[in-house]
Amino acid sequence: MTTVFKPKRSEVAASIPTTGQLEVGEIALNITDGKFFTKTTAGVVKEVGGAGAITLQGATTSGNTTTNDIVLNGSNLVFEGLIANAFETTLTVTEPTSDRTITLPNIDGTVITTGNLSSITSLGVQTAGITFEGSSDDAYETTLTVTDPTADRTITLPNIDGTVITTGNLSSITSVGALSGLSLAQNGNIIFEGSIDDAFETTVTVINPTADRTITLPDQSGVLATEGDSLAYAIVFGS
Repeated sequence: MTTVFKPKRSEVAASIPTTGQLEVGEIALNITDGKFFTKTTAGVVKEVGGAGAITLQGATTSGNTTTNDIVLNGSNLVFEGLIANAFETTLTVTEPTSDRTITLPNIDGTVITTGNLSSITSLGVQTAGITFEGSSDDAYETTLTVTDPTADRTITLPNIDGTVITTGNLSSITSVGALSGLSLAQNGNIIFEGSIDDAFETTVTVINPTADRTITLPDQSGVLATEGDSLAYAIVFGS
């Protein structure tokens, strides 16, 4: 006849033996939970094996690492912080409708969220630029990029509503408002393309002034007379 040795046991879920139920070193089994317990010489009942014996704290304090993915089914990552209080930071996800990948960049910095955009004072973009999708999620986007600068540059957006003027929409600009005049930089000219976009333009320029000069257009319609138009020049200037 085979002798069967059975430890003290329970089939009640979450049941843990008391100190009075165990001798030092004696083993007890919770069959339902799959856990083993014993009692130490200090009179403490301690879990020594089974489903709940390995804790995350125990695994990390020993310096263990893993190459396996960690899959959270409906659970979150909760960070307590340095102080154990009522406030935690929870990392969670919106229910995905497809496989998604969030990649942390290979750089130091603070994660940008909708809650801290106002604290971001600068955004560095090396080559890719900033892309705007627009109101429709389609194949067309607007990308804001820069020519590689050769010195520090500053582009200031004015405190006014309006549309940005580019080389692609100059023809749609019907008027330019200037409160105190239009000042052109050194060697700056005003160039008129005309009604046909070809190789010929009319350029308004000035000879380098030796004093402040003012050219006044008269309050009437007409054609400007130039030295190149001999007839008009003779009528206006009498020679």
